[in-house]
Amino acid sequence: MLEWLSSKVAVAVAAMLLLSSSTAYFANQNDGVRRTEIVNVARGIASFVDAAFGLSGEVEFTASCEGDANLLMPDAISGSPYEIHLRHDAVIAAQEGVTAIAHWTGDLHFWDTGGVAVDSALVRELDADHDSLNLVSCERFNISIEEILVDSSPCLLAFAHPV
Repeated sequence: MLEWLSSKVAVAVAAMLLLSSSTAYFANQNDGVRRTEIVNVARGIASFVDAAFGLSGEVEFTASCEGDANLLMPDAISGSPYEIHLRHDAVIAAQEGVTAIAHWTGDLHFWDTGGVAVDSALVRELDADHDSLNLVSCERFNISIEEILVDSSPCLLAFAHPV
């Protein structure tokens, strides 16, 4: 009777070990998929912004998870919302401790001139005061290339604003 009981306990322990190792394996696989999706979101936004920098005139594009946007992003990753942090030279996509950073080649600005001419010192001051745009997944934002008078000369600058 004691041998029968010990064999049942051994089988139960083995089953628990198998279950816990399988759970750990699939949890690790899910983290890998989530990391890949976060990286893809960051790279997609960076590529989109870089493509906008390459245009030679004034344009405006919308990014969102809805069908009418120029840049379509997923509304969730692994069923959960994520964060987007736009900086002057990069985007950071993050979700539950998983972070991805992707850079672009130009400078992105987050202030609004209201059509008023500015000088280089004011541009630096405005950039220091408005250094990022923080969004959650599916929050709409615009990327625009606008002609601004900087030091009395027309200059194309890239901007990002929430919609």
